[in-house]
Amino acid sequence: MSAAPALRSRRGPIPARTLPLLPGEELHSECRLDDAPLAVLDCETTGLEPGAHRIVTLAVVHAELGSQRSVEALNLVVNPCRPVPTIASDIHGYTTSRLTRLVRTGQIGPYGRAVQLSVNRALRGRVPVAHNLAFDAGFLAWEQGRAYTTPWFEVAQGRARWWGICTRDLARLALPGRPHDLAGLCAHYGIPLERPLGTHFALEDAGACFALLGALVQELRAQGHVLDTVGDAIALPAVMLGADR
Repeated sequence: MSAAPALRSRRGPIPARTLPLLPGEELHSECRLDDAPLAVLDCETTGLEPGAHRIVTLAVVHAELGSQRSVEALNLVVNPCRPVPTIASDIHGYTTSRLTRLVRTGQIGPYGRAVQLSVNRALRGRVPVAHNLAFDAGFLAWEQGRAYTTPWFEVAQGRARWWGICTRDLARLALPGRPHDLAGLCAHYGIPLERPLGTHFALEDAGACFALLGALVQELRAQGHVLDTVGDAIALPAVMLGADR
């Protein structure tokens, strides 16, 4: 597998990485950002640590920046096979008792082979996008990697790595000094975000993340940053934010 090509920023070329590219990264890094097929994703979980905690809800929206088209591709509730702490259920609304009822009526199952295949289909041939990609991709890498390596995430020797566009990183570059939570950024740009009683819904958050990506790309281009390719959108925050990322 080839090494990463040098990318660009206002500070000049971005040095090539030493790690080999993941297959999806190799396929899409030089794709025009406006034309790239995107898979905007969001996960709600039982906690913050992959493996110790599990995914409860997962949504993927297929989208394209240039045309602003978006369509629901996946919207799942899964059995995390463990209790949901109140601190987590207060965020997404799925309590242990609510999930138990769904399990007993056969409406949901665990994150097993069927869910893994559904996620792979939803992501296949697309560029993953998320707000705080490290969180969502970390959980997906663990859930998917228990069975096999995917083109987007892998788990090797107990460590996960992933590839994709993070809107939180882009926001930290575009709007330094501001809070970078999804709700606050959507309010800043006038993007509707449905969260009744403050509850996070994966599908609604994924849709809002796509709208936010468009706003951030427009803002960064207006500031003079080069965002021509998918690789630019991934590498630019790493170079400009450095260790503060």
